[in-house]
Amino acid sequence: MAKTKTGPAVGITEDGLRWEEVSYNGATYRIRELLVEEADTAWDASIGSDKTFNARLNNRLGLCAAIISPPTTIDEIAKWPNVKLVVLFTVFDRLNALPPASAEGEDSAPAT
Repeated sequence: MAKTKTGPAVGITEDGLRWEEVSYNGATYRIRELLVEEADTAWDASIGSDKTFNARLNNRLGLCAAIISPPTTIDEIAKWPNVKLVVLFTVFDRLNALPPASAEGEDSAPAT
């Protein structure tokens, strides 16, 4: 079974983006929030010439842009075990999505 760990290693980049570290089988990845322009670039690159949207490609391009270290390519991600991808996406999603609405129906933005 793969060993995974999400831990207290969190912080803010010089650009003010939140980051978090996650370990999978001894390798530690530092993942950060995306800039809007990075998310837009991944989205645009995921639209084919026939105007179909490739969600898998969008997810992988976004994750590549968000991984600070170690440098990771989309081709490397394609060769990862699926569980590793899910583990890293869990952190990526936590950093790049709003938390669920509160019981009172108000959005609660992450603290910075």
